[in-house]
Amino acid sequence: MESKKRVTIKDIANHLGVSYGIINKAINNKSGISEAMKKKILDAADELGYKVNKVAQCMARSTIVIGVVIPTNPPEQYSVAKKAIDKEFERLMDYNVRAIYYKVKNVNSVREIGLAFKKCVKDNVHGIVMYAVPPFGMDQVLNELEGTDIKVTIIGHPSLDSEKIICSVHTDAYRSGQIAAHMMALMAPLESNIIVFVSNKNDPEHRLKVEGFISVSEKFRMHVKHINVVGVFETLDSYDIMNQILKNSNSLNEHIRGIYCTTSNLIAACEYIRDKGEDIKIVGSDINHHSVEFIKNRILDCVIYQDTKELVTTAIKAMYEYLAEHKEPSKAIEICPQIVISSNIDGIYKEDIEED
Repeated sequence: MESKKRVTIKDIANHLGVSYGIINKAINNKSGISEAMKKKILDAADELGYKVNKVAQCMARSTIVIGVVIPTNPPEQYSVAKKAIDKEFERLMDYNVRAIYYKVKNVNSVREIGLAFKKCVKDNVHGIVMYAVPPFGMDQVLNELEGTDIKVTIIGHPSLDSEKIICSVHTDAYRSGQIAAHMMALMAPLESNIIVFVSNKNDPEHRLKVEGFISVSEKFRMHVKHINVVGVFETLDSYDIMNQILKNSNSLNEHIRGIYCTTSNLIAACEYIRDKGEDIKIVGSDINHHSVEFIKNRILDCVIYQDTKELVTTAIKAMYEYLAEHKEPSKAIEICPQIVISSNIDGIYKEDIEED
């Protein structure tokens, strides 16, 4: 059987009776051609079955450089995010794209993240993917990009609005909180008192998780008096602060039967429950090699999983398509959270349970 001949730019030019140069401008989205002619050419290319050789097309243009601003703390979260970012940029190497990493120690430091943005400008990056988003002061950080064409995609912050931010990729935080409350109601004894830990009460994502959790817990309480949120505590991702709150929890004059932990230092709560032998149900938000063991040992009952790999891949893809193909992404992209328990942890979290 004779294979079908591959359609070339020459075939399209002959079909329409125009020059190769005009076809090349339309196919590669270059200036110097009217929108009407571009549409005519692209329609003809589609009709003839022309396939763009994207790899060759990308190698013919200048390298796209994307800056990645990422916090190194907590180390477990950094490790998972870094692996996901590395993997996506390995895939994009064939498309003439490379990454420059700008590591920050404190995600809450506007100054430190601002300095990272200054370095991005100095290094002439074409776009920035931002994993480190401070809960306040982002306007000040974005001021570092004034006078440049640099745009940003951000991961994990649902409410920022700026012409410099082309896209926000985040977990559906409100739904995550709702799922956490539903799971807690199924696991905890009747009329249980629950405490909630957040990293920073000013963080919009954590605030939405708390609101979602409370909305469902109130519905359960109205009907069956099941779970009661008796406190929302800010830890600032400090193990010491979390441990102190847990030690003082009985001073609330309410016996705590459950913990919802939206903060990345979930492990501190798990270690406390393990060491004290307390019968407290705990729902978390993060998976790393430590939390995997706590899930398998049934100390951590459930995680409402924020798929870091999907968040990272989606944010990088959005930036690449914006820079290479001039494709405008949706302003906000929400990733639906997953429920992870001991019976499905190995299936969901295969690659990242090993330490670096």
